[in-house]
Amino acid sequence: MARKNRSSETAGPILAIGYIRVSMAREEMISPEIQKNAIMRWAKENNRRIDDGDWIIDLDKSGRNFKRKIQKAIGRVESGDRKEIIAYRYDRWGRNAVESLANVGRLEQAGGRLVSVTEPLDAESAIGKYNRTNAFALAEMQSDIISENWQRVGDSRRARGLPHTGMQVYGYVRRGRIPAPQGASRAYMTDVSSPEERYEVIREQEPYVREMYRMYIFGSGFTKIAQTLNEAGQKTVLGYQWSAFRVAAYLDSGFAAGKIRSHAKECTCTHPSTCPSSEYIDGAHEPIIEPWEWEKYKKAREDRRRRPPRAANARNPLIGCARCGDCGGALVYTLTSSKRNVPQYSVMRCSWKYQHGRSECVGGTGRASEIEKEVIESLASELPHLESEASKIKTESGELASRDSNVKDDLKAEISRLTQALKKAAKDRAMNDVPDDVYRETIADLTAARDAKQHELDALEASASSEEETSERVQVARSLVEEWETLPAEGINTLLRELGCHITMRREYPRGPLDVRVSWSWSDHDVWERPAS
Repeated sequence: MARKNRSSETAGPILAIGYIRVSMAREEMISPEIQKNAIMRWAKENNRRIDDGDWIIDLDKSGRNFKRKIQKAIGRVESGDRKEIIAYRYDRWGRNAVESLANVGRLEQAGGRLVSVTEPLDAESAIGKYNRTNAFALAEMQSDIISENWQRVGDSRRARGLPHTGMQVYGYVRRGRIPAPQGASRAYMTDVSSPEERYEVIREQEPYVREMYRMYIFGSGFTKIAQTLNEAGQKTVLGYQWSAFRVAAYLDSGFAAGKIRSHAKECTCTHPSTCPSSEYIDGAHEPIIEPWEWEKYKKAREDRRRRPPRAANARNPLIGCARCGDCGGALVYTLTSSKRNVPQYSVMRCSWKYQHGRSECVGGTGRASEIEKEVIESLASELPHLESEASKIKTESGELASRDSNVKDDLKAEISRLTQALKKAAKDRAMNDVPDDVYRETIADLTAARDAKQHELDALEASASSEEETSERVQVARSLVEEWETLPAEGINTLLRELGCHITMRREYPRGPLDVRVSWSWSDHDVWERPAS
């Protein structure tokens, strides 16, 4: 044990802080009770006093960083409120040697110290400091070994299509594992009646999972989705209320799409659960949502990341899609002035004109419902054309596919062969005396042949992509036309942006006829383009 302080035999008890940490890795878990009893016994024997409010407990926390409650204890020592921090063992303090020593340095610089009740090191001597440094280095090495073992376990589980943590997932029930008895070394044990580990869909929760993705795709935010789940009485797998953060984490995981998410190995950040650098592989479990819904979700997620918060959570359907037909300024929503016996209604007006006056713009103001009606009618008139184009592309793609189902594989193999031939030609020139003109001619012929094959492959893949894109566009357009009245404003706004909707509005004079023009991503002319002066 650590050396007793001789002055403690005559002076009053030294006020200290007891520190307890339980790691996330069960292999090194030392229960809080064991740690607390050992610390209290040492404190009693060495004239230390730890009050009830002087216990800092970090449960389920890694020692590889100091983003923990321990910072509060260090701060109290630095302020002079307490003199010592007492831990069960040095590896409870931390498992990163550099950070552990740096934070011990903070204590000692403030006149305090760190005590390990199970390691008899005199940190005031040179040999004691050396041994303490080694203890921290050993703790880091043990942590690295545990991390490597968990990495191998995770790789093995992912190879079998299972999440690396064996976690419970909303919408699914985990089979093959049952909770272990109290006091067992492992949290779960094999279910002998059904030993194969797997995830099965909970049919009662399946509709809610589908609705979560559908709401986001159609424009609802994470907060709105969480409110809907909570109002329906749905809880997380841990029994908590849903929050925007929990909804985002669940949807981003892709588990309901049949995917297993893992942190990209090349990324070195310390927050893998929220890091955007993720890799997805196919899991062994049954997906709840369709592949196209997962792709739509990812696309919507990326689109909203690029948009400012106000545009990403639009409260009006045409915001960001409409401009003034006179000056090109953004059209904004506002309510009409309150008048007796006349209900207020929404209008859209030019923001530039509102700020600078009619001398700068004569665009005018239009009732929002009239502009929205023009947009719906424009999209409805475009729908037959979109459906006809989708049908034509589908027919052409079908003919290409039926011509040769293996054509893509053949082209890829030929491209690979030609690439190898190019490398061989370069090697031959380096190893043998090949004339320059022969070499240049050979390289030109091989490159031209490879480019031709690549062009064929690109055309086939573009055809398949075009068919999928056009079919998706038809679905979005039809949904908008048929469900405009029932969709939330943010959902309409998201879908209009996806279709590349551009709107202009102007009036030649006050109370004159409203001139609304609409163009789409497939239109020949963009109404936002200003005529050349």
